[in-house]
Amino acid sequence: MIQIACFYLALKREILREIGLFYLLPHQRRKNNWFPNIFFYQVSAYELRRLFIKIKAATQSDDYKEFHKLEEKIYEVRDLTKSLEQKSEIQIEEIAEIKNLITNLTNRLAKKDI
Repeated sequence: MIQIACFYLALKREILREIGLFYLLPHQRRKNNWFPNIFFYQVSAYELRRLFIKIKAATQSDDYKEFHKLEEKIYEVRDLTKSLEQKSEIQIEEIAEIKNLITNLTNRLAKKDI
């Protein structure tokens, strides 16, 4: 199933490339925003997990070689999201500390004014 999806995406890319080469005028071909060199695909987290499980199951077969790079990228995305979550938690804690400092300072200033 994964190979069929990869084949479909590769075929789609080739068709778009042929359209860019043969059916467009030269000034139209130079417009990079029409047909970019890199194609981005959105994948839901559920599908990504399913794919990850299939990759883990494919470690016993020869298909693993094909999926090794993809597995590394999935690990990178997972690690990146974890590190971003940790950084955001640290920033939330720092913001809470700053709020406490501000409230303490305003309370001190209010007491001095009275």
